[in-house]
Amino acid sequence: MRTFTEFLERLIIDQGSQLNLAAAAEIDPAKISRFRSDQNGLSRVEVDKILEVGGAAVVMRREIEDQDKMLEYLASLWLRERRKSKEEQA
Repeated sequence: MRTFTEFLERLIIDQGSQLNLAAAAEIDPAKISRFRSDQNGLSRVEVDKILEVGGAAVVMRREIEDQDKMLEYLASLWLRERRKSKEEQA
C-alpha cells in the first residue's frame, strides 16, 4: 500500500511532470510544489482532484480485510464444490 505522498510522486512521473499533473487536476502548480516541500497543504477538493486524475480511490484497510475474508470463504466454497464434482465424476 502506498502513502498519499508516494502516490503523488508516482502520479507526477506518470503524468510526465508536476506541471502536467497540475493542469490535469486544474490545480495551481505552486500548491503542489509547496505540498511536496512541506510548506503548505492541499485542500480537500485538490486532493480529490489529484485522486481522480490518478484513477484512485481511498479504501479503509478494514474494508480490504473484510473483502479478503469474503474471498477466502468463496474460494473455500469453490474448492469444496470442485472436489465434490470430481468425486462424482470418478
